Amino acid sequence: MSAIQLGKNYTEKRNTDTSKSTRKGLLSRYMDFAIAQEKEKIYWYMKAIIIIPCVIMVPTIFLMRAATEDYVTFVGLAMALFFLNVMVHIAGAKSKIFVPVYHLSIALMILIPSISYLITQL
Repeated sequence: MSAIQLGKNYTEKRNTDTSKSTRKGLLSRYMDFAIAQEKEKIYWYMKAIIIIPCVIMVPTIFLMRAATEDYVTFVGLAMALFFLNVMVHIAGAKSKIFVPVYHLSIALMILIPSISYLITQL
């Protein structure tokens, strides 16, 4: 009898929970994605080691060189962001840390030279 009662309460509770708004915000969905990437740790480490210096840093440094004469500070920033990604993985951080660090590094490495180039062209 108690098992039937427990099942009935669970069904009633589940029905009342669906009446609430289940929409999540963008940040909440992003953090859920980042937490779900915990089992893909080596994949994200390899992305940080291969994609940042080979695919992202080279074109952005050339773009920054075309945009301004003082591009050495950007090279230092790009290297710091690369080593930040490596250190986050070596330190064994959780995926809710290393996934946003990776995406923020990529965004900064693309946005800074792009904005500098657009400013100099105006």
